[in-house]
Amino acid sequence: MPYKKQLNISSQTLFIIFIVITTLIFSSSVFDYIKSKNEISDLLETHAKAFLSTLKSASNNARLSDEMIEKSIEKRLLNNANFIKNLYNDGKIDNGLLNKIADENNLFRINIYDKNGKRLFSNDAPGKQRGRGSGNPPRLYMQDIFNGKKKSVVIGLRSSGWNRNYRFVVAVAANDNSAISLNLEASELQQFKKNIGIEALFSEVVKSPAIEYIVLQNDENRITVGSLANYIKNDSANTVSDEIKQIDSFSSQFIETDSLDIYEASSSFFHQNDFEGIIKIGLNAETYNNVLNNIILRSVISGLFLIIFGSVLLSLVFSRQNYKILEKQYDSIETFSNSIIQSVNNAIIVYKKNGQISLLNESAKKLFQLPEIPDANLTDIFNNDTNEKLKNENFDLEYFNIDINNQNLFLLISKNSFTDENDQQNYILVIKDFTKQKQLEDQINKKEKLVAMGELASGVAHEVRNPLNAIGTIVQQLKKDFIPENNKEEFSQLTDVVYKEVKRINETVQNFLHFAKPLAIFPSKVDLNDIIDQMKMQFSTIFADAKIDFKVHNELDETVFIDKNQIKQVLINLIQNSVDALSEVGKITLDILNADKNFIIKFSDDGTGIAEEKLNHIFNLYYTTKAKGSGIGLSIVQKIIHEHGGQITVESSTDIGTTFFIRLPKEKI
Repeated sequence: MPYKKQLNISSQTLFIIFIVITTLIFSSSVFDYIKSKNEISDLLETHAKAFLSTLKSASNNARLSDEMIEKSIEKRLLNNANFIKNLYNDGKIDNGLLNKIADENNLFRINIYDKNGKRLFSNDAPGKQRGRGSGNPPRLYMQDIFNGKKKSVVIGLRSSGWNRNYRFVVAVAANDNSAISLNLEASELQQFKKNIGIEALFSEVVKSPAIEYIVLQNDENRITVGSLANYIKNDSANTVSDEIKQIDSFSSQFIETDSLDIYEASSSFFHQNDFEGIIKIGLNAETYNNVLNNIILRSVISGLFLIIFGSVLLSLVFSRQNYKILEKQYDSIETFSNSIIQSVNNAIIVYKKNGQISLLNESAKKLFQLPEIPDANLTDIFNNDTNEKLKNENFDLEYFNIDINNQNLFLLISKNSFTDENDQQNYILVIKDFTKQKQLEDQINKKEKLVAMGELASGVAHEVRNPLNAIGTIVQQLKKDFIPENNKEEFSQLTDVVYKEVKRINETVQNFLHFAKPLAIFPSKVDLNDIIDQMKMQFSTIFADAKIDFKVHNELDETVFIDKNQIKQVLINLIQNSVDALSEVGKITLDILNADKNFIIKFSDDGTGIAEEKLNHIFNLYYTTKAKGSGIGLSIVQKIIHEHGGQITVESSTDIGTTFFIRLPKEKI
């Protein structure tokens, strides 16, 4: 039997091998632990930056919304103040008139002071409790007006002091450095700003279980929301270094509290290049710690298993376990991110360079009325011009006027970009809907224009009518009492021409007065079917002769609170315009639509239409596209609708037709 050499391994060698393998496995485990911890920390930092970027963008939009609202109110108050100034300079002001102006314009207080700060006139009745603002006498905030240094002062939003309400205050200079001060009750505005402001935004975002608190801090104050608000408020670090105020910084740290561990990320916040403070967001780090503990536990178990079955198998299992841990952590953080994005009130759209949409939050679906669309693209939402601009142009913040789903939307859009894990460029749109604010601004501008045109019409009419009547009377008297010896027939014809022209001009003056005279609204409960039946009867002969097909669809089965005669006048003017726009054969359609607390009159024809460049002028006094038109009809229509608290818009295309949309409240305004 041949001799076989046995491989003998001593106990010392086995011990050394065991120590080496154990050391290698331990070292490998420690290395994997550190690597996983760093990767998870990097992932936390990436998503924290995304959270902060979204918060700062939404906070900027909230600031812009506040500024736009206050600008609108400031403009309105200054217009009222200048109107009162003109009356005061003309010596027409008394307390009773100030009371009337305050009631008509929903103003809380109107005060007129001399240059020494003594109140001359006020709508504040004797014995009525007065709001004293912050307690400062008027000369302190109107001193520049009394000294002649400024023509106007905007004090803005301020507490009334004695009852903790809020007022919005402006003042303008009048004769002899006197001052006219207007106060608007602004408690609802302050509450509205609070409801849509940064603190409300933070309160909504912090509802996510992943977020424990959010802080906006500067040298003067601090806004803190969240479950750990008391802990943050007790933190003594309230100052912000000058270096942080100059840069867009980011920092993060782990914080241990009595109840749980927090991952805190901080970034400086600028609004229109002005430093607003530092935003801090505290993320719940319990999941992070649990993952790290699981890594340690699994590393030990895997290490024992690998010692028994070999270092190769150990390495393989360890790698797989680490991958699963990272995948779960990524899914968890991604869920946190989606929760914040879905809870933001602004619409958010994430898309790739080719326009393919990868994310739409609930606000975006609601704004654009979108169903669940697989493989959605920007072309499914925006028209070609807007789509190309969003995809190809770089901008930070820009206004867009867009037609979507037959609605004209006024949107403030912020665009940012990031690179994903596949090195593909992605873009984020944060969209704020300013449509209602824009419509309100347009309505105010139109109303001011109507008032101005009415004042012009009244002045011109009164200056012209009296001499016209005198000329007409003299011409009639000449024709009656004076008979020339020669050219009697020519004299008679000339006097008739003069009288007819005077009569025609007088009719124009009457139209002026009709437009200038304030409309007296006498609303009552009205069934629109009664007005429609009268229209059919009144225009039946005209429709038959012109071969016009008049169609009516009324889905409103309730009475509405309107002035029947004036709304009837609106329909008469619109029908007459449509008849003039139809050559021989055509169609006129009247639809009455239900819209919650309002109803909509949709009036359409397939006539010649109106050119696009003329659409913005059709409601102007004496603007007409017809050869023999007066230009009064649509101005009166618009005035009637505005007096009812409604809105009127128009859409038209040449050779296709014209559609008017009239929105009116069902109940008394």
